[in-house]
Amino acid sequence: MLKKGIVAFMIASTVALANPVKIVFDVHTGSDAKFQFIMNNLRNLTHNTGNNPKNLQLYLVFYGPAIKYMLNSLDNTPFAKDTKLANNLMDIQMQLQAYQQEGVVHFRVCHESLNAYHLSPKDVVSFAKVVPAGILEIAKLEHEGYAYVRP
Repeated sequence: MLKKGIVAFMIASTVALANPVKIVFDVHTGSDAKFQFIMNNLRNLTHNTGNNPKNLQLYLVFYGPAIKYMLNSLDNTPFAKDTKLANNLMDIQMQLQAYQQEGVVHFRVCHESLNAYHLSPKDVVSFAKVVPAGILEIAKLEHEGYAYVRP
């Protein structure tokens, strides 16, 4: 009986939903552990919805020190001393871009945070959109029915 229930759940979890689940992640901390937690959530959510934009729409809004994950390079930035991230940045961004290309995950980067760190929109990866203010973007998405998640 338990096996049938698990199989039914697995099948149901990848079936198209009437409306997509809509989630906005607040990504504000520069903590690698918290960022890894977010990456795990991305993997789980996309896997359990068949990585289908009809089932799931995710926005990750980066602001504060978390913008470092969305920079083309850490060289000549306030984050240049983060050698661990510098060594893994390209791999992280390749994973993020793969999610974006499926049309399920969208990335937003706060322009105000870029200014605070003396960076410009040209320093941001091409698959992310720079928005005027991260908190305002989150509020707009919540108003559009997105569930707010702050890991």
